[in-house]
Amino acid sequence: MIIVCERCSTKYHIVDEAIGVNGRNVKCTKCSYIWFQELHSSNNVAKKKKEHSKNKNTALPVVIEYIVPKWFQLVPAFFMTIAIITGLFVFQEPLAEKSPYLSTFYNKIGVPVTTDMILNGVEIKEKENNILDINGFIVNKSDQHRRVPAVLINLVDNNNKMTSRIIPVSSSYLKKNEKHPFYKRIDDLPQNTKLVSVMIADKYDMLRY
Repeated sequence: MIIVCERCSTKYHIVDEAIGVNGRNVKCTKCSYIWFQELHSSNNVAKKKKEHSKNKNTALPVVIEYIVPKWFQLVPAFFMTIAIITGLFVFQEPLAEKSPYLSTFYNKIGVPVTTDMILNGVEIKEKENNILDINGFIVNKSDQHRRVPAVLINLVDNNNKMTSRIIPVSSSYLKKNEKHPFYKRIDDLPQNTKLVSVMIADKYDMLRY
């Protein structure tokens, strides 16, 4: 039940059992006012009854005000933050296209926008002792400056088991039609590799590796 101090109007939340069926005296923790509280009545208790109760040698329990825990107050802010971060990640490309500031933000956190970033002149050379040399160029076909993204290499064997290697994000930036070379030597090529694919890593790949 909710009771209200008759002097300062402070509200308290208290379980019915703390009052009891016969009612009892309660004390406001804010202004120290004492009054007799019945179980299912308002605070407008008859003065005679109130004065009578004051003359009794009755324990005066301090009713604890119901306060929402601070951590609980942060729950909405926590979920709002998660929603914003998720939205920034899922809608990375359209958001970055509309705001160059967001594009800079993605670059800073190592998840650059890969829209219109392509591979060119890719060469895959297999050597002895399970060594594979892979090289080529990353070309920016976007109208915006783009940070050089990561390159993902997938290796598939005869059992269709795939292993991956990644060439990390570079700190270099490319203007439109500029290109950046990349190179990767794989000296632990899985046996019976039947397929090698080379592609620009997307945002999920960059977070995973």
